Amino acid sequence: MVLEDRWSTSNEVKSLRNFSFDKFSRTLIVGTQMVGDVVILVGLSSISLFSVIYPQHITDQQVILYVLMTVSTTIFVISRCARYGVYDVFTESKWISVVKTTGKCLLKATLLLTAFLFVFKISDSVSRLWLATWSMTSGIGLCGFRLLTAAAAKRLKETGRLTKNVAIVAASEVGQQLAAKLARAHQGTCLVGIFDERQSRLIKGGAGAPAVRQLPALYE
Repeated sequence: MVLEDRWSTSNEVKSLRNFSFDKFSRTLIVGTQMVGDVVILVGLSSISLFSVIYPQHITDQQVILYVLMTVSTTIFVISRCARYGVYDVFTESKWISVVKTTGKCLLKATLLLTAFLFVFKISDSVSRLWLATWSMTSGIGLCGFRLLTAAAAKRLKETGRLTKNVAIVAASEVGQQLAAKLARAHQGTCLVGIFDERQSRLIKGGAGAPAVRQLPALYE
């Protein structure tokens, strides 16, 4: 019944003076969060490493090993977070749920990395203090970043700068009720119209709902 999926900008709601999201806003938001995760994980890995081991005491082979562990862990965390919808700013999940999911993804990555080190018998070449420090600081950094992202997204939706276009197909009574509900209550959602291929249902917009528009027949 609901056909949605074009992320819109507030240009369709109101013009902005200095900043607005374009039609690629979903990709932009998700990409920004992923880049933020990369910066946090890689940056904290480097800081943790050089805070427990002096640079002159690290061999080239050890540098390669730490880089591989950092990159693989970062890719795993980001892919798992993306799979669980952590980067979706329109998710209805509470912030505590997003933080828990992020923590679980990081914990799984750390456990897998530890298991890998023991299975291939290279754990003696890796600093346990680095791994512990990196895991704890990354958890704090990622969860804090999630809270900042959630607060920013909420603010943008409240001010109308971040909206999602929704179109309802089928002008039944349920469709009309859903349209009225979306038009009145949902922040961050813009109802663009109700569409139906049956001419008998073409009506003028009622209170809180747009008019029903003609939809080309889907079946001949």
